[in-house]
Amino acid sequence: TQQAAQTLVLGVIACGDDHLFTIATNLLTKSARARELAEQGFSLSIDDFGLGDSNLNYLQDLPITELKVDRVFVEAMEGSQQKTLLVTSICNMAKALHINTVAEGIETTGQLDQAKACGCGAFQGYYLDKPMSVDDWKSKISEKQYKEGS
Repeated sequence: TQQAAQTLVLGVIACGDDHLFTIATNLLTKSARARELAEQGFSLSIDDFGLGDSNLNYLQDLPITELKVDRVFVEAMEGSQQKTLLVTSICNMAKALHINTVAEGIETTGQLDQAKACGCGAFQGYYLDKPMSVDDWKSKISEKQYKEGS
């Protein structure tokens, strides 16, 4: 359904040796099919952007809504003006193309602050929380909403 599609993000994983990458790439490089999925409300994301086979052509040819900046760049920002400039440039390019950015692999306050300063709009990593099941996530959100309502 349209509503179910709006809650699901399809990802292109940018790791050339990964079988999932091959499956996702074969599906999404069919521009017409990718556009059809987007029209049905699916969001398309490029995972691990900046590594492997992530390609600027995806941004041009596919209705991408999100770039996930690979953790390698996030980790390297601390102490590297060049990596910080690169992440800032990726975020600026994405913003100009109306594409959301996610900084992957946030493990310290410093990385979170730098990713924010570079223009990343969302963040994921162990610093923020550990991976969890959907049920655990729902419980955590319900618990937080309950506490905020009290």
